Amino acid sequence: MRARALGAALWALWALGCQDQAPVVAGLVAGDCREAARACASGFSCLQEASGAFACKPTRVERDAAPTTPPAPDAAVEIDAAVEIDAAPEPDAAVEIDAAPRSPGAGPCVVDADCAEGTCERAPEGFCAVRCEGDADCATIGLCVEGFLGVAACHIECKDALDCRAGWFCDDTNPERATCQPACEQQGCSAGFMCDAVTQRCVPEVCVPAPEVCNGVDDDCDTAVDEGALNACGACGDVPAEACNGRDDDCDGAVDDDAPCRAGTRCAGGRCVELVGPAGPCAAPEECASGECNVALPGGFCRQECADNADCAGGLCVAGEVANVCVDACETVDDCRAGWTCYPGYGCLP
Repeated sequence: MRARALGAALWALWALGCQDQAPVVAGLVAGDCREAARACASGFSCLQEASGAFACKPTRVERDAAPTTPPAPDAAVEIDAAVEIDAAPEPDAAVEIDAAPRSPGAGPCVVDADCAEGTCERAPEGFCAVRCEGDADCATIGLCVEGFLGVAACHIECKDALDCRAGWFCDDTNPERATCQPACEQQGCSAGFMCDAVTQRCVPEVCVPAPEVCNGVDDDCDTAVDEGALNACGACGDVPAEACNGRDDDCDGAVDDDAPCRAGTRCAGGRCVELVGPAGPCAAPEECASGECNVALPGGFCRQECADNADCAGGLCVAGEVANVCVDACETVDDCRAGWTCYPGYGCLP
């Protein structure tokens, strides 16, 4: 745009008669620009006017016409069909993780489930005890011995303590069959053995005789326990007192003998019952207050001797075959029990 404006200004000057003066702007020259000496400067072209003359004019820059249609874009690069990505590999079937390794026979344990075989028995850290009948049952463990458990079980064979785990020692009491055993102060010894504080081994008990007492121990070292110290019932302490319960509580061979009952009652048939007074019915002597029952008379008769009526608890004291006895008083037969007859003044008589 600036070049066109400048060219227009110069042509105006030339038209005013200033053609003989060289233009001050480089590239515009007077005269026919076709002559070599009058060549146009850079940026100008020698162009023919409408009048037919040639003159230097700013070069017209022809711009490329805007394309009527946008260039066709390059064919879209065909993207290969999506590469099929292999599906994530299926994980291998869950690998079964073994449970925590379990102890072999004679190994340490806390509960039975810790043992690959056998049961978890007492001992430092526990002991997987595998019962056995002979060494053949312990082929993968050691030897079959009656160790600290007091029963035959498989134990690890050893030469010295280095073959045993902590807290155990090599019991070489029998050098040919030495096995690992726990220190006895930690697990104790079976019956008949005691713990040697120095060697920490279970050794046979040494019995020091003492008077036998009832305590479940062989105090006098004669292999018998509590002999001569037990009561008649075979227990320690005093013999139990007899009670009215149908049992031989005092172990004397008799049931309810001398069993105590409250006043006016007596033990009969394993219970305390009311005593029958003078002349009352009975089936056994113990039912009568007098302790005598004549079962030959109708309904039984509690026989009680007397000196006068005062001894008969409301009855009458009458003369009997041997001594005076109490009978029921009456006025009519209705006052007497079945099988007895009323003799006014004499009472009920059979």
